[in-house]
Amino acid sequence: MRGGKMRNPKSWLRWFAAMAALLVALPAAAQADRPVTVTETREAYTLSNGIVTAMVSKRTGDLLSMTYKGTETVEKDSGGHSGGYWSHDTTGGKETIARVSIDPSANGGARGEVSVKGISGGIKMGHGPGTAPDGDVQLDIDIRYALGRGERGIYTYSILHHRPEYDAGFMAEARYAVKLEKFFTNIHVDGARSGKYPLLGEGIDKYVYTALQWEERVFGWTSPEKKLGWFMMNPSAEYLSGGPTKAEFLAHGTEPTVLNYWKSSHYGGANVDFAKGEDWTKVIGPIFFYVNEGATSEAMLADARAQLAREDAKWPYGWVVGGGYRHANERSEVRGRLSLKDPVLRNRFPGTLTVGLAKPTYPAQTYLGPRDIGWDTDGKHYQFWSKQVAPDGSFRIADVVPGSYTLYAYAEGVLGAFAKADVVVPEGGRPVDLGALAWAPIRKGRPLWEVGVADRSAAEFAGADRYFDPGVQLRYAGSFANGTAYRIGNSTPGKDWFFIQAPDPKGQKAEVSPFRGILGNGAATPYRILFPMKAAGKGTATLRVAITATGAPSLDISVNGQAVGALKLGRPEGAITRHQIYGKWYEVELAFDGALLWRGDNELVVTVPAGPLNAGVAYDYLRLELDEARAFAATPAAAAEASAAPAPSAPASAAAPRAPWPFAPPPVAQFRTATGPDGAPQLLARNWRGAAGETDLAPLAGTGGTLADWAVSRDGRRVALGIAGADGFQTVSVLDADAGLLADRLRWVKDSRLQWTPDGRALFYSGYGEPPTDPFLKEFGVHHALYRHRIGAEQDADDPVYFSDRARTTHRAALTEDGHWLVVTSSLPAEAGDSVTIIDATVDKPGPWQPVATNVDRWRFAGARGATFYFVTDAGAPHRRIVAFDLAGNANLPREIVAEAADPLVAAWQSGDRLVLEYRRGAQTIRREVPLAS
Repeated sequence: MRGGKMRNPKSWLRWFAAMAALLVALPAAAQADRPVTVTETREAYTLSNGIVTAMVSKRTGDLLSMTYKGTETVEKDSGGHSGGYWSHDTTGGKETIARVSIDPSANGGARGEVSVKGISGGIKMGHGPGTAPDGDVQLDIDIRYALGRGERGIYTYSILHHRPEYDAGFMAEARYAVKLEKFFTNIHVDGARSGKYPLLGEGIDKYVYTALQWEERVFGWTSPEKKLGWFMMNPSAEYLSGGPTKAEFLAHGTEPTVLNYWKSSHYGGANVDFAKGEDWTKVIGPIFFYVNEGATSEAMLADARAQLAREDAKWPYGWVVGGGYRHANERSEVRGRLSLKDPVLRNRFPGTLTVGLAKPTYPAQTYLGPRDIGWDTDGKHYQFWSKQVAPDGSFRIADVVPGSYTLYAYAEGVLGAFAKADVVVPEGGRPVDLGALAWAPIRKGRPLWEVGVADRSAAEFAGADRYFDPGVQLRYAGSFANGTAYRIGNSTPGKDWFFIQAPDPKGQKAEVSPFRGILGNGAATPYRILFPMKAAGKGTATLRVAITATGAPSLDISVNGQAVGALKLGRPEGAITRHQIYGKWYEVELAFDGALLWRGDNELVVTVPAGPLNAGVAYDYLRLELDEARAFAATPAAAAEASAAPAPSAPASAAAPRAPWPFAPPPVAQFRTATGPDGAPQLLARNWRGAAGETDLAPLAGTGGTLADWAVSRDGRRVALGIAGADGFQTVSVLDADAGLLADRLRWVKDSRLQWTPDGRALFYSGYGEPPTDPFLKEFGVHHALYRHRIGAEQDADDPVYFSDRARTTHRAALTEDGHWLVVTSSLPAEAGDSVTIIDATVDKPGPWQPVATNVDRWRFAGARGATFYFVTDAGAPHRRIVAFDLAGNANLPREIVAEAADPLVAAWQSGDRLVLEYRRGAQTIRREVPLAS
């Protein structure tokens, strides 16, 4: 038909249908040959190559849409963002600049790229998890998306720039998140977690799907129904945080969710901070969003893994320009050979050797005080690692950008690590040969036995193949009905040593709870190690233990029935609560008298103390060494601890010890806690309501349960008692010395600290409000808040005094001695620190709230004088120190009042115009007083 009307409409329709069918039937090569185009509207860019079409917001840098052959793959409404988004987006700053950074019309349609850049101009950018309401840090943020001819996916990367004129800051969590269409039903994280979601049953939460991000660099979802797959890929791990042992979120959710955390607070966290005047730039990515087709989910996953190998081979990408991103000709290969000097291992590496280049350990640049950041907690700099099986220790690390590094190494079967400072990779891309480097691992004597494999993992132990199952910990009681008796020479790690050593519920209630691990308490749990000796020991024996996950404060050690001391463990990092075995790795050791070892059979017992069921430990490796030539010389602390008989374990339900009174003892009655004949905690009051002797007040509260918390008014006439039920929620009742049990009942109190106002007419408490009936939302759908209750009023009239918008954050308050200020300490279980906020307690609806410390270190309120507040903190001080915040000055810059001492500071409280400090020196408690400034 030419120059006239269509003579036969039906024939035209048949022709159109035939052409459409022909287009559908075109081979992939024909589709791959279509040029890339970039079009734009006022609000968005659209990139397309005939296979993938992606729409990008010009305002936020969000991925608004991503279609594959016409099928939408991303959810268009995902909680304030559409499709995919960087947590640190381009909004909120002084200016946003959108442009086409690679114009496909200038390269024959080979590639297109768009850029959306937010200029901070001194305004905080980023509003992701953990950020303050006014934003996170002052950064310029350039978000880019790129698409090439024939590619079945789109790339994105972010260029971050902290200019010298920008303020100091500490970055919160940072990630890229994608919510997919709901037809994606099968999740793929690793070999053990691949299949129809949710894979597991009771107590699951999103932490079930965390994995080692350096190993699992392709992850996502598939749809068996539509035979479509969607995968996120990290072609390189150099821009991720925490090195090869960092566990992180990959995918999760009832909404199909894919996540790329390059910096987070999970499992020990990672540091990204900036000093005033610092000029810093980092390129995060490019990461690749890959869509494919296949007959089965397994086939699509296999294809995605093959695609990752192809992307890996193309790294670094030649088309990336900006942010200091280095191309192949600007990068170097670093090679060398680690020469192992260990006769026990015959000077040969028995397994995989992991070698990396990372920035040297550096102090964090925040107001929280000095904190050393190593490669396993660093997210600020690039890291380059390689793994190889090389018995002779030879290694190669590819694609290293110029800079000054420390070379780090650890190896399967070798306890400890190697480090070599001052490795310089010059400009120009020339290879760097470090030659032979001697590594002599530390030995404390000849090895008597070992349990496990030194490889920074607990994977070889029993049950570890399902470490991510929230209820796996409770299988210990059934599989080890008679406890753990590990016989050297006969037992094996995979059968006879459970991967988590934790308190044993011993038939008591234990509940698997989303986000909180195993709820309940348990008894002390011993692991016995049985081993023979051909001759009696002498000299110094050393137990060396490598830890991969920490939830317990210490491990008690005994040898042949005699206590020899305790292994003090590091700070909990949430790995056990969050279903992981990869937390913060470290080594601890304990020396004892070798003469305690006998000729014949011996027993060494490692005991986790009684306590919460999450307060356990996961091991990498244990080894006992004996140096017969070195006489044992016990420190005073070790001698005192070893000579003391082991204290009986406190009942699991016992109340935590309380600090001494911050004011004079009440004149009407005096109070103390005790443990009753049935093991339940008691609150005893002397001369309560004129009765002779002591009265247990807990039964007078009128509710069944266990005493969990209590507080006495300052005149001693009123006592608030929190009685906890089986679900952990408390009901608070009030006893009056004259009137007896009052009508006040406060329900749904949890994670609280009861505090009376100075006049005894009101009570501060923390709780969730009435929980919804949905089992999941019961704990997490209602935010925790601090309330004020006036005696005689209904609980419904209690207004929240303080709350935050972060789910699962708990708030405990301390009232200053003058009753003017509430000091609120907020904690999130996944984080290793606290945040502190000070609010005016003298007004009904206080505000604005004054934050003084963020959730990086531990803070414990010790007292206040006027507008000066004193805290015990471990910020820059493992043994703790005293600092002060001044509301009248710069509230975010603490002054050191008492420096860290050689002895650990275990408690501090205010007594009038002085601070009383308690230090622990072995078995001794040393007390000193410090006057408070007027």
